[in-house]
Amino acid sequence: MSLLATLEFVAVAVSAIYGILLAARRGMDFVGVFAVAFVAAFGGGTLRDLFLDRVPLFWIANPHYVLAALFGVITGTFGGVLAEIVCSEIPILFKAAPFCAICNLTLPALRGSSSTSSAEPRSAS
Repeated sequence: MSLLATLEFVAVAVSAIYGILLAARRGMDFVGVFAVAFVAAFGGGTLRDLFLDRVPLFWIANPHYVLAALFGVITGTFGGVLAEIVCSEIPILFKAAPFCAICNLTLPALRGSSSTSSAEPRSAS
């Protein structure tokens, strides 16, 4: 692996960890942490590639960058969990989070419906 590829790989992982720290400061739940981490990890390089008209995007051409971001997310997330345990606190990751909003938005998409007002399950026919 060349020096440039190594630096990009490290930059993606460090950016993912930065995204985790930012999301944690804002009190986001687990899903928010992952979203911010991946945006931080891939956002800058994606914009760079788009501005320079580089196709395919760096993380599509080299899927190992996704693995670097995932490892950065795992390291940052569970490092925070361990730090909170050492400090005798219940990790934020293990506290109740309002996932119902996410389910309410994704369930209609999975069912093929555009309505989010119906909370009743469809009958099996």
